[in-house]
Amino acid sequence: PYQLDIDNSPAWRFTVESDSVNYLGKLHIAQQRSRKHVDVQLLNRMAADIESIGVHLSSILQLLPLRSAIGIHDVFHETLRNTIH
Repeated sequence: PYQLDIDNSPAWRFTVESDSVNYLGKLHIAQQRSRKHVDVQLLNRMAADIESIGVHLSSILQLLPLRSAIGIHDVFHETLRNTIH
């Protein structure tokens, strides 16, 4: 089986904090692959998914803040957080 080395990639880092709704993103695994390659991506879809997140998690979001758990700076989430609070 193919093994993907993600040790040094900040795009694969994430955190989970208590008392929050932690948004990680979407794991995309391409159908096409070979013995030596699989296209796997962790996609930050906060901007695209924010409406759906609000609909599906509305009751819990009244109690806990939504936070971006990805390991890289998320300008969209920062702007959204500053707009809401």
